[in-house]
Amino acid sequence: MTSFSARIDTCVVFFCVLFVAVAVPWIDKPGMQTDEVLFAGGIYPPFDERFVVRVFDHEIAIMVMSYVGALKAHIWAAIFTVWPPSPASVRREHSELALG
Repeated sequence: MTSFSARIDTCVVFFCVLFVAVAVPWIDKPGMQTDEVLFAGGIYPPFDERFVVRVFDHEIAIMVMSYVGALKAHIWAAIFTVWPPSPASVRREHSELALG
């Protein structure tokens, strides 16, 4: 590995650690912003009838709104079965997923 490549790797690791260090103090603060929880529209009914598929008498959202898919909502629904919805659970998972 060249020294330039090593410097790039070190820089990437530094910024990842910096991101987490800046995010952690804000994780449990109240006041969720709309863009943090936009996916909730695909988890909790009532769903917009235009963006729903019925499967075995269950409504499954395929879109949160006309330009936002529901994949993130389905992923977060699974996460919320382990950690109850709260500002800390939403923000902590976002911070951890950003590092992956």
